[in-house]
Amino acid sequence: MQNSHDPQEDSGNQTAGFPGKARQEAESEYGPLRDIGLCIVHASSNCRDAVKSWIQAENETKRQQTEFQLFNEFLFFFTHMVTRRIFGYVGDALMGKLVNYLGAAIPSVAVESYFSNWPIDFKNNMLNEFVELLNEAERQYTALDATGEIMPVLMLLTRHVLEMLGVNEADETKASEVLKVVAGELDGMDMDRLILNLKQLEN
Repeated sequence: MQNSHDPQEDSGNQTAGFPGKARQEAESEYGPLRDIGLCIVHASSNCRDAVKSWIQAENETKRQQTEFQLFNEFLFFFTHMVTRRIFGYVGDALMGKLVNYLGAAIPSVAVESYFSNWPIDFKNNMLNEFVELLNEAERQYTALDATGEIMPVLMLLTRHVLEMLGVNEADETKASEVLKVVAGELDGMDMDRLILNLKQLEN
C-alpha cells in the first residue's frame, strides 16, 4: 500500500482531453454529476484526516490499511446521505444516472487513492470488494432511514469508525468528536446548489 494522494484529483477529470465543443458538451452532461462526487470525496477526506491520528496500529502497513478502511467508511456514509437528500428532487431516470455514476466513480477514487501503482488485477479485486461493502453499508443505512431520524445513521457510522480506530465505543469524548466532524461536513455541503445543477440535466 502506498501513501494516499489527493482523491479529488481522481474524481474531477471526467472531461479532460475533450476538444472544444465536445468538452463543453461533456462538461454540461457530467459536470453536475462530478460535482456531487467531489462533494462526497471532499467530506470523506476531511473526516478521515480529522480522526486518522487516533489510529492504533503496530506498524505503518497496518496504519495505512486502517486509514484506507476509514476513508471507505466515510465514503459509504456520505454517498448514502447525499443520494438520500437528492432522492425525490429528480426523476427516476436521472436518479439512476447519478447512482450509476457514483457507483463507478466512488470505488475508483477509493482504490486509486491508495493503490494506484498496484497491478490491475489486484485493483479490480479491490474495486469489487469496495462495491460489495458499499452495497452492504447502503442496506444498513437504508434500514435505519425507516426511523425517520438521522441520529441512528450517525451512531452506526460512529460505532464503525471507533471500532476501526481501536477506540472503546464507550469513549464518549471520541464519539462526540466523530459526530461533530461529520455533522460539520454535512452542514457545509451546498446541497441546494448541487440539486439545482443536477436538475438542469432534466431540461
